[in-house]
Amino acid sequence: MRAPQKRKSFPDALTEPLNELSASALRAVRTYVEQRLDEVRPTLPELIRSEADGEIVDIIDRGAYTVVRKYPPSQDSYDGSSQPLSLYRAKRVRQMNGEETVRWSYLGDVTGSASFECRNCGFTLTEYATVCPRCGEEVSHGEEV
Repeated sequence: MRAPQKRKSFPDALTEPLNELSASALRAVRTYVEQRLDEVRPTLPELIRSEADGEIVDIIDRGAYTVVRKYPPSQDSYDGSSQPLSLYRAKRVRQMNGEETVRWSYLGDVTGSASFECRNCGFTLTEYATVCPRCGEEVSHGEEV
């Protein structure tokens, strides 16, 4: 077995036992680490809430894609009339450095629809909401939380 190259900023306490493992054992470690990363990474709604500019009205999880309705960030030059409510498609993307961010695709502005309040926190949700953007409570289509 060839001598492994030392990685910068990787603890010796981890490298020493890993250097002794066979290829199949290293693959098992990689699988474990990937599963562990999936367990500790934020959910897509959490990631959306942490990155969103403006007020999120609702997050609609459609399985293959997620739709976010939100108001734009406040602007000092704004005249105070009703702000447009915009619709975005949000997708989790992994950067080259391994970090995950949200890719936002603007779909257009929307007009009003039926709404109800989240039973958990009182936030106003639309009839299409599946997750409350404020507290993260999941709702069924059109069913109050």
